[in-house]
Amino acid sequence: MTAKRKGPTRRAALGWLAAGASLLTGRVAAAPASPERRLARLAGSRRAAGRIGRAYLADRGGADLSALMAEIEARTALSSDAVMRLSPDALAARLAVAKREDFERRDTVAVEGWVLSGTEARLCALATLV
Repeated sequence: MTAKRKGPTRRAALGWLAAGASLLTGRVAAAPASPERRLARLAGSRRAAGRIGRAYLADRGGADLSALMAEIEARTALSSDAVMRLSPDALAARLAVAKREDFERRDTVAVEGWVLSGTEARLCALATLV
């Protein structure tokens, strides 16, 4: 015979702890809701990506989100579905290949004295827009 457990289970207690931590910090731990957000998270430090992204966009007179996504998809051969489906490690590996290929093709961009791959600069711009 199994005794009925009194009180919350460990799983319930962990859930309550996570919810409480979210309330205290004002943050909710959730998966990225879009391919744009998922890619933006891979741009690196949010602060640095924002600075580079703003400079990149200013040099080009601005850009819209869909145009940036189209360029990133074309350079990486990743559809929005693939971006959502791949693991973070697999996605980062695909972006690393695209960045290396950009340098080989000389698809580079000078931003604030840095020479970046076109893909990297676009990811930073994307991070400023989402």
